Order: sequence, then structure tokens, then C-alpha cells
Amino acid sequence: MNALTYEPNVDTNEPVLDTVDRVSELCFGLFMAVSDGNLEPIRLRLASRTDLPDRQRFVQGDFLGALGIFIVIVFGVLLTVAIITLGS
Repeated sequence: MNALTYEPNVDTNEPVLDTVDRVSELCFGLFMAVSDGNLEPIRLRLASRTDLPDRQRFVQGDFLGALGIFIVIVFGVLLTVAIITLGS
């Protein structure tokens, strides 16, 4: 059973939502429960800490990795479109 269908005669103990949906609902609930007034003191405490590590910067390897992923996705989409176009 998935989250979109209801089968009244099925006797299972499966959760109503799958894991991704449950995590999404939890994150959204936490987001809605915390207001800007609650976040500001936390932000100020974190900003005042001096023992935080330096902020990481992008290096050439990061750029090349991102470029590689972009190329794989673009070629995958182009290949899929070509197969669908030529197949029909």
C-alpha cells in the first residue's frame, strides 16, 4: 500500500507514509514550529563562538566534481530524449 491509495480489505501493518514522506513531514513540522524569534538567540550564540572552524572554500576538485555530475545528467537527459524520439 502506498500513501496515495487506500485498500480497506488489506490486513497489513505498513506505515501510511513511506520513509521519505515521513521525513519531509517531520522537517516541515519543525520548520513551522520554530519562529524567527526563536532562531535569533541561537544564531547570535553561534555567531559569538570563537572556536568555530574556518568556513570551507571551494577548491578545483569541487568544481570539477560538480561539472562532472552536470555533464552526466545532461548527457543522460539528451540520451533519453534521443531514444524516445528515435523510438517513436
